[in-house]
Amino acid sequence: MDTASSSTLAPADTGTAGSGSDDAPVTVAHTTPASRQRSSVGGALGIILVIGIVIVGAFYLWGERIAQNAPPTEAPPVTVE
Repeated sequence: MDTASSSTLAPADTGTAGSGSDDAPVTVAHTTPASRQRSSVGGALGIILVIGIVIVGAFYLWGERIAQNAPPTEAPPVTVE
């Protein structure tokens, strides 16, 4: 995407005919504000945050599944004297 564009404007009529110096078009550059250019940083940061949350959730659920499938541990036999 273009961050800067330009347009050509015709000079204002000053009433002097044939001087030649004011006949050249004037070029004006239009730039976007800095906040528009930084918006991509915010979007990338948001994507990284969402991916991180998904990864943490996946590890949590994976741990829960491993805990459910683990064989139960047996208590050691109790000896009475």
